[in-house]
This record gives sequence, C-alpha cells and structure tokens, in this order.
Amino acid sequence: MKSKLFLSSMSTIAGLYGLLILFLIGIFTALQIELQWLLIVSIIFLAVQFLIAPYITDFIMRVLYKARFDATMPDYVTEFVKQVCKEHNMKYPKMGYIDDGNPNAFTYGRTKNDARIVVTRGLFDLLTPEEVKAVVAHEIGHAVHYDMFFMTVAQIVPLVLRWIYEITVRGSSNSDNNKLALFGFVAFILHIIAQYVILWFSRIRELYADEFAVRVTKNPNAMGNALVKIGYGLVATDEVIEDLPVDELISQIMILSEEAGTKLKEKNLRKLEIVELRIMLADLKKTPKVDISSVATLGIFDSKTAKNLALAKCCSSDELETDKIKRAARWDLWNPWAKWFEVHSTHPRISKRLQSITKMSSQFNQQPFIVFDEPKNQNYAFNFLFEVFIMIFPLLIILGSIGAFIATIDSPGEGYFEFIIGIGLLLMGVAYVLKLRRGYPNYNYIETNVANLLGEVNVSHITSIPVILKGTFIGRGSPGFIFSEDFVLRDETGIIFINYNQPLSIMNFFFGLFKAKRYLDKEVIVKGWYRRGPIPYLELYEMHVDNQTKKIYTFGFKKVLTSIFFVAGFILTFLGAMMLF
Repeated sequence: MKSKLFLSSMSTIAGLYGLLILFLIGIFTALQIELQWLLIVSIIFLAVQFLIAPYITDFIMRVLYKARFDATMPDYVTEFVKQVCKEHNMKYPKMGYIDDGNPNAFTYGRTKNDARIVVTRGLFDLLTPEEVKAVVAHEIGHAVHYDMFFMTVAQIVPLVLRWIYEITVRGSSNSDNNKLALFGFVAFILHIIAQYVILWFSRIRELYADEFAVRVTKNPNAMGNALVKIGYGLVATDEVIEDLPVDELISQIMILSEEAGTKLKEKNLRKLEIVELRIMLADLKKTPKVDISSVATLGIFDSKTAKNLALAKCCSSDELETDKIKRAARWDLWNPWAKWFEVHSTHPRISKRLQSITKMSSQFNQQPFIVFDEPKNQNYAFNFLFEVFIMIFPLLIILGSIGAFIATIDSPGEGYFEFIIGIGLLLMGVAYVLKLRRGYPNYNYIETNVANLLGEVNVSHITSIPVILKGTFIGRGSPGFIFSEDFVLRDETGIIFINYNQPLSIMNFFFGLFKAKRYLDKEVIVKGWYRRGPIPYLELYEMHVDNQTKKIYTFGFKKVLTSIFFVAGFILTFLGAMMLF
C-alpha cells in the first residue's frame, strides 16, 4: 500500500511541477522577463503558511468552533490511538473535541508527528466503539501518509498559475502586449486543469486512508458502517435515543436503575449532558434487569465512562440493513449528477469507497460488506440533460443578449436596445419558472423519514421532493461553528443536513450567531424540499418548534423576482416594439 501511494504521490507532484516548469520556461523565452521571482515568492509564501497554518487553525478551532484540546477521550480511543502510533512510529496526535451532535472527524497539521485530530460528540452518539476507531484510524492514516504535506506542496502549482494569470492579464491591459495576454489565458486554463488534478489526488488519498483504517482495525465492516452513517446519514432503527426533557430523563433513569438493583443519585445524574442521559436511558430500557452496581466504583457518573458504558451496550450489536444501504446508494450509482459532484469533490462517492472496502473483506475473514447488484431501473440521462439545461439557461440568455447587442452595435434602430433587454428579461422569467417548478414544488408535502428519502434517485440540487420530517436538531450544519445557520436533524431512521437559507446572507449570519443555538436538542417538524448534492439535504421552508413557526422567505423572494422579470420584460419589450415599428 505504501509503495503504491508513494508512487502515485510522487508522479502527481512531478507531473504538476513539470507542467509548471515547462510553462515558465516558455514565458521566460518568449517574453524575456524574470518571472522566476514569482515562483520564489510563491514557494516562500506556501512554506510560511505550511509552518504556521496549524497554529492558526488551532486558534480558529478554539474560538469559532469551540473545540477543546484538553478533553479526555474515551479509554478505548486513547488506547487504540496509542497502539496505532506505536506501530507506525509517530507521536500521539493532539486530540480535539467539538461538543456538537453532527458526526464528523478531520485532521490537520504539517507532518505525522504534529498532527491534530478533531472529533465531534456526534461521532460517539451515533457510532459504535469499533466504528469510532475506524474513523479515527482513517484520520491517522492521513497523518501517516503525510497527506497534509503532499497536498500543500501540490497546491503551490495552481496558486502560481493563478498569480501568473493575474499579473499577465493586468500587464497586457496596461501595455497592449498580445503575447502577455495569451500566456495569461494559457495560465488560467492550466490553473483549472491543476485544480482538477489536485481534486483527483485528494480522492486517491481518501481511498488509501480508508484502506489504512481497515488494515489497522482489521474490521472492514466497521469502516463501512461508519461511512454509511456519516456519509448517507443512515442509522440502525434500534439505535434511537428517546428525546425527553432532562427532568423526565432523570426520573426514568432513577426508576429503572432502582429496579435493576442500584439507586442512583439525582445530583450526579444532573452532571451529565442530555445526550449521555438519553443513551443511559436507552441502555436501561434495553436491559432493565442488568446489575450495574459492579461498575459504580469505576466512575459511572464521569461523563466519559457513562457514555462508554451506554454505547457499548446500546449499539454494539446493531447492524445496518443491507437493503437500506443499497437503497441509499442508488443515487450514487445511478444518477449522473453523482459523478459530476465527485469530479468536483475532494472525496470519492460513498458507494465507491464502500466497494473498495468490500474488496478487502475476505482478507479479514468477513463477509463482503455490501454488493451493489441491483439493476438500474431506468435511464436517468434525459433528466440529467434537462436539469443541466435548466441550470445554464440563464447564462445562455445573457450570452444571447450580449451577442444580439454586438451584432447590431454599429447601426441599432431606435428602441432596439429596449426590445432586446425586454426579450431577455422575459426569457429570464421563463427560466425562473422552470427552476421554481422543478426545484420548489409547493404542493403535496409528504410526511416521511430519512431512510425513505435516501432511496429517491430522481432528485438533485435542481429537482426536489416536497416533504415533512419530524425529529430533533442534534447539531449545527458545520459542527460547533458559531456562525453556522444550518442544522442536522435526526429522526428514527437517520440524520440529514437541514439547509437554512434566507434570501439575504446577512439574515443567515445573524440567525446562526444569535438564534440557531436555541433550536438545538429541540423536537421539530420541518417542511421543505429534499435535494441531493454531494450530500443529501433538505432546503428548509418552515419549521415548527415549541409551538412556534419559523418561515424561510427564499421561495417567496424567488417568486417575486420571477414576477419582476416578467413585468419589466413586458414593459421594455412593448416600449421597444413601439419605437421600432
């Protein structure tokens, strides 16, 4: 594995830098200018950034994401990380913790010996210990493979090409140097190519990090389950934690624990977080006669120990149903938008990662995690092409209007410009009608659940399904981020990203900063449009919380904008026609 990864890394880096050097030699020869200083400055800039970036990110994590780097990790995580670090000759990473129910983990740093690994509370809430270890091993894999270093080095190439583009375009506009303008154009094209090469490079490294996690845990299925839960949002039904108020949770825990033979003190229970109380209650309800007195002296009221105990009993035997995984993966496998988003993403599709993991199952005496053997039930190419047309239609209208102006710029008739602008606005109105009908169907809202939605294939960021979901906001869309206006909702079958999107960005900013927190850990009913992009998500229309309704005005704003296009278009077209004819 290491030799393959090293070969692909070095060949990619060599290819990128070879492309850059050849291009710079061409500029030096043709223009006789000393752009080598640009390369030197770029390298110095990236080197300084590489050295100080981890400390800047630490500061951002603490201030904006409320991450704690002094939090005590569960014992099974600590021991596992120590073992893996010893086996791969690396220092114990700096572990960060974000108190947010959105399950996530990531790593950053310079080398494997100063890596930071940040995990969220949601990781421990939704995943079993074995699955948590697989996710943490994936992040350690990035550090062991020096992914942070290689990605930083690779990023120098598109940065330099972008700078060349900016400088040459600016220089050509000041001096009318056609050669300079040509090189600027070529630099811009090469910059785009380099960005796509780096995205591919990142996707390859993600697959190798998955492979690393499987090999150190010797458990492909744990890695597969973790990907399904985090990537698709699909969870086993019997993992659901009852969402009750704190007082009711404590009351039921005290009653059930007394029945089990141990009397727990209320003051100790109140020291626990609400999620830990829910997990403990779920554990007690599953095994009401279990004798927990033997663990009382082991610190059962320490938050870390309580959570570990509950997770170990509540979740260890839960398995995700194969049929549900296959349904969730249909969009990945069949909808052409999935490949489109993958090309523009740093991560491979979840289905591709699961297929890669499944190939390793036999090496560890496990049954294949998943075999995607369902035949495609229809051809989705026509829908894809129609949605692409809807997406680019406004751009085509703008380009067509510009072309009409240029074609008659020398001898336009009186009223011609008004007529062209009017026609363009009318067509923009038609474009927005298509977008609204496809993306915002405001009728027949279906009450459903996350697992059912994941099986829908004919959805995208263009086409949506109007739905109603009931559940709990377990975290912010960007875990812990104090400005995040979005949420993650959990129902009895899974979790889903909730996109809070008001028509003005300033409204989103103030909601995220001042109001979003009050909605966390609340039971909600959300109404909106289910979409699929790089992740499944619901664009919010309205939400009902604590007997109050909060509305999003984006849909209304777009309807008003569409009407303005039509009204302004009719007026200008009529005036232009009157002057022309």
